[in-house]
Amino acid sequence: MMESQMNSYLEKINQVIENGKYKADWQSLAEYPVAQWYKEAKFGIFIHWGIYSVPAYFSEWYCRFMYYKGNPAYWHHLRKYGKNFNYRDFIPMFKAEKFNADEWVEFIKSSGAKFIMPVGEHHDGFKMYNSDLNEWTSVNMGPKRDVLGELKTACDKNDLIFSTSSHRAEHFWFMNGGSTVGYNNETQNDKYRELYGECRNVHKKNNLFTMLKQEHGIEPTEAWLKDWLVSSCDLIDRYQPSSLFFDWWVSYKDFRPYMKKFLAYYYNRSVEWGKEVCVYYKSDAVMYNCAIFDRERGQLENISPYIWQGETSTAYNAWSYCTTNHFKKPEIIACNFLDVISKNGCFVLNLGPKADGTFCEQEQNIISEIGKWKKKNEGIYFIEAAPDTISVISSMFRYWLVDEIILFVAPYIQGDGIRLFTEIPGPSSWEMTGNKCFRSGICRLAYKRIE
Repeated sequence: MMESQMNSYLEKINQVIENGKYKADWQSLAEYPVAQWYKEAKFGIFIHWGIYSVPAYFSEWYCRFMYYKGNPAYWHHLRKYGKNFNYRDFIPMFKAEKFNADEWVEFIKSSGAKFIMPVGEHHDGFKMYNSDLNEWTSVNMGPKRDVLGELKTACDKNDLIFSTSSHRAEHFWFMNGGSTVGYNNETQNDKYRELYGECRNVHKKNNLFTMLKQEHGIEPTEAWLKDWLVSSCDLIDRYQPSSLFFDWWVSYKDFRPYMKKFLAYYYNRSVEWGKEVCVYYKSDAVMYNCAIFDRERGQLENISPYIWQGETSTAYNAWSYCTTNHFKKPEIIACNFLDVISKNGCFVLNLGPKADGTFCEQEQNIISEIGKWKKKNEGIYFIEAAPDTISVISSMFRYWLVDEIILFVAPYIQGDGIRLFTEIPGPSSWEMTGNKCFRSGICRLAYKRIE
């Protein structure tokens, strides 16, 4: 990115914040409401698709691991492609010849998902969209198509909410293995610096332990932080996504003032566009309640007072398509879905298309089964009655969100206890639809609300 471009965009960002309602401070940003569409969505689809889909081995981190001596991807790459074959050489092989945005949207909608979140730029630094800030884009190379643009158009036509993600923060150091792998490669060539990034390294020795430490100790430069801010703002300006996802490295303390600026800019721009937006973050990158907290491949122990996001992938081992993927059973994903939304979360399931733009048989089956299950159980959510869920249940009764009550009455004396249903409408509002007593003495009582 040219310095003049950066300075011009930074001035624009400052002007929007100065003239807008939301300022670059946590107190102001906390006033931005959670988007209503997100509260209602409950289910979205994440998509990891890029150059890494060509080698389709190990994970979407292939471009990093191929330069990590001793890693399975390193040995695989040497055997199949040789040490003179660089990550850049995969770009012409990424043709996306069978990619059809309308078919993708139709396929995703069949799952019952309400929004789509394709990766705009992953750690490898290759943009899946059009940009004047960098030549390494899907428009200029590879498929020579504006992937994000085509998906946004298809979403707008087919009533699917369009979102995207940026993993550019990690690009600062992501390819640093290339400087210590033991042989000359393009990551060390300044001619390709925009593709391979700064390749910053905190350790002299390149090993797996360094990777597992997630490069702690590397400090982003001011120039990189400005680049990240401008690139993020450029992405939302071009495509006006309804939400934007950031991966973990933005939680590094040096990102804080730039993250506040980005949020203020995005929220103010959303007011100009007349639409509600969301930002997803991990760890402590954002002050609580200023954006949506995201838990990757994890769950919360209890119900959250604020809406959050739980995400997982169809495969246990990777987010992108790989020939080595071990896929989950649909019922496992369904259980994960129920757990997340029952704790006031929104569930996001990731898919990894093949390099040609098609989905593998396993993911097609998962989407089909999830769609059938979701359609059958649309609007049916289960909350287990327990002391820590009393307030939630009471609120549901207060706003007439409960249609059916199933009670299991056990013949045990528990003392005074806690009244579970403190705000149930009068007896005339409910009718018994069934009862059954078991040999254990437990009785099952079912009630339905009278319209």
